[in-house]
Amino acid sequence: MAFLGLFLFVPLAAVFAEALKKGWSAYLASIAEPDALAANSPDSDRRRHSRAAQYAVRGRGGLGDRQVRFSAARNLLTTLIDLPFSVSPVIAG
Repeated sequence: MAFLGLFLFVPLAAVFAEALKKGWSAYLASIAEPDALAANSPDSDRRRHSRAAQYAVRGRGGLGDRQVRFSAARNLLTTLIDLPFSVSPVIAG
């Protein structure tokens, strides 16, 4: 739990704190900006890159689930080592 807190929950909380630093109104206004709307359009390169990153994260997480032939301690260690690779860099950054 300490590992998850340190490498997942703390960075995620920092991302939300930074996004909401100026309040909900500024956050919602930034989502409605033309650049943000263009990034979510179906023909956007940014949208394709976002989808590619999502598929890579899901694929890496799926491959991590295939490691059931190891002992429980080794499996736990391998999972803890692989966890930063399966978390999106945007969240972890």
